[in-house]
Amino acid sequence: MQRAVLRCPTLARRTFTTKSKLLNYANLKLTFFHKPNCGLCDVAKEVIDDVLSSTEFKNEKIVVFGVNINDAKNNKWWKMYCFDIPVLHLEDTTNAKPLVVIEHFFREDDLAEKIRLFK
Repeated sequence: MQRAVLRCPTLARRTFTTKSKLLNYANLKLTFFHKPNCGLCDVAKEVIDDVLSSTEFKNEKIVVFGVNINDAKNNKWWKMYCFDIPVLHLEDTTNAKPLVVIEHFFREDDLAEKIRLFK
């Protein structure tokens, strides 16, 4: 019995690590508030894409939901963010962790750091 434990400790550890990695960002929800013809929004979208395609996050299943605040159905968000876009909400869908919000200017290092808060 001890032999099996001694021969397979890395396999057991690797299996556990893999499972926990799959759950790392499973409940992370990113919501990107934008509008057409917004240069800052275009730059922010590029920053988001670059961070999510980086080596650290490319294998994670992090999805970004886009909300065009100019759509009539998004009037609530227009009232809230008409002068603040681009805006990105980061939230954990399973618990009451505080919502993290990034507004105006997005930096790759800042976004990556904020995503790591949800590990």
